[in-house]
Amino acid sequence: MQSRLESLAPATAQKNIILSTLQQVAIALPPAVEQIAVVTLADELLSVATHTESQIHASVARSSRLGQSILKRAFEGKLVPRAPNDEPASELLERIGAEREEDEEAANLDNEGKGMNLTSWRRSIASDHFSVSDMESR
Repeated sequence: MQSRLESLAPATAQKNIILSTLQQVAIALPPAVEQIAVVTLADELLSVATHTESQIHASVARSSRLGQSILKRAFEGKLVPRAPNDEPASELLERIGAEREEDEEAANLDNEGKGMNLTSWRRSIASDHFSVSDMESR
């Protein structure tokens, strides 16, 4: 077919075919029954693809909701049964805070007379007024 159309276009650089010439070219088409069968099959496959796409979107949304639900239950402590020897969160946080204070006090005692202690260093960082001269002056 391509060679037949090229022979109808006499130019060499840019091939052009006039409409009256194209109207005289015979193009083979499958029988109407076969064309209808192809269109019907294409419609069915597009319908299946559309349905599958909507199921995927629904599954992604459900997955997101499930993930949020799992995280919520985990933070509420409802995801797994609580072990009898586990301490309550409030006691754990209290213990961690006490240990942190002890560590800071020990670091402050170790650094006493050597410049800025850990507590004042943290305060200067938190207040965003930290500079090299602050370190040297303390």
